[in-house]
Amino acid sequence: MLSSNISGKFHASILVLILCFAFYMAFIPHAEYSYPLHVDEWSNYGLSKAVSSSGSITHTEPFFGNRLVHDHPEIGFHLLLAEIQLLTNLDWNNIYRFFPSIFFVFTVACAFMVARRQGYGLEAAFFASMIPTTVRILGPALLVPVSLGLAILLIVLFILHHLKPSFPKALLLFLFLFSLHLTHPPTALAAS
Repeated sequence: MLSSNISGKFHASILVLILCFAFYMAFIPHAEYSYPLHVDEWSNYGLSKAVSSSGSITHTEPFFGNRLVHDHPEIGFHLLLAEIQLLTNLDWNNIYRFFPSIFFVFTVACAFMVARRQGYGLEAAFFASMIPTTVRILGPALLVPVSLGLAILLIVLFILHHLKPSFPKALLLFLFLFSLHLTHPPTALAAS
């Protein structure tokens, strides 16, 4: 009994170290630069700020102001960022500086959660913490919808493989797939 308690504390310590490593890996590009890094981040920044200032999903296009936007395919992501800004009252630059790391820690924790029952949770978390970020494929160091879509996809996998068939499972699955469709439709297509 004592050895399992020590083993549990050791595994928890390793997981905390992996999560800290994941936070650091996603924070590296933002360490000395406090603005969005990629054109997709700037686009999401403008659209999220427009949603926040208008108080509606229907808003004036923030870059040219020549049309009304009411059907953006990634509106769920813009709503989430607008809500984060309204709830935390953080500056938008701080959101784009720190939240990629926070979302990535959540993604790595989800990878651990999915693989833990098969006995390789720490390994899955460690390898997930090394997902690369590039200008071409984006990645977890950027605050873009696909970075949040990865975490939601892992939650969907967890629901599918670890919960018993029931109405609550179906409801959870529907809610996460629906939120994934509103956040990042290509990831939702992969999950479906």
